[in-house]
This record gives sequence, C-alpha cells and structure tokens, in this order.
Amino acid sequence: MSQRSQRISVAPDAMVAASFTLRRYTPADEAAAIELWRRTWQLAYPHINFDDRVVWWRQRWREELVPAATITVAEANGKMLGFVTVDPCPVVLTVVCEIVGIGLRRRHRYSIPFL
Repeated sequence: MSQRSQRISVAPDAMVAASFTLRRYTPADEAAAIELWRRTWQLAYPHINFDDRVVWWRQRWREELVPAATITVAEANGKMLGFVTVDPCPVVLTVVCEIVGIGLRRRHRYSIPFL
C-alpha cells in the first residue's frame, strides 16, 4: 500500500498528547523549512518531482514569502515539526506539518486563501 493511500483510524475517545513549542521563524530555520516543504508536497503530489523545484522554491521563500509573511515554527526536541505562514495580501494561511508518533508519520499541507 502506498503512503498516499494509507488510512489510520483513531478511536474517538483516544487522547493524543503532544509536547512542542511554537516560536517565530528565524533565518536559521530556512533549510529545515524548505526540506519539510519538499517532503510534504512530494507526498501530496507524488507525480511531480519536487527535488527539481527546490532552487526555485528557496528563491521564492527568501524573496517573497519571508519578507511578507508572519511565519511560526512548531518544534520538538530541536526538530521542526511544521510551520504556519500568514501572508496578509492576499490573506493566505499555509500550514505545513509533520506529526511523528509511535510508528506513525503523517504529513499535511494546507493552503487556505481568505477572500
């Protein structure tokens, strides 16, 4: 079964405890953020080779996104779990996260434009 088609069931009454920190993005986060972006998009769109797009994305990240958006990083044990970008014009919320649990790895990417 491919990663894309795996389904995970969690009992409705299951408790999930997470310990992570939210903080502002710093330039030292760039490599981890771009790699997390690449992995999540590759999972979401396996027919596209995102390795070929990293140079383009890094330039867009540095020149367009970082100067304009508010970026919040979620991390645990020194590892980036995800980040949220809020771009005010147009208002777009992008969430990229990787949740690692007991033998469980899920990746999500959401972009939500607000009109």
